[in-house]
Amino acid sequence: SIIKDEKRVVPCGVLVEGEYGESDLVIGVPVVLGKNGCEKIVDFPINDEEKAAFKASADATRKVNQILVDSGLIK
Repeated sequence: SIIKDEKRVVPCGVLVEGEYGESDLVIGVPVVLGKNGCEKIVDFPINDEEKAAFKASADATRKVNQILVDSGLIK
């Protein structure tokens, strides 16, 4: 998709800033991938069950990130 600038929608870990109700977090979401890398985050509508599952995933990711920061493995 990058080499051929195909602009395909693929799952990718990117920084979200409000998409899916989350901010300041790198997490997997659907993106348009082209020659410039992630060209756009695709903010699909999701139902309440999916929102809750995504929030739980985001919360777990933040918790692991904090453990890594507290242990000095990342800054």
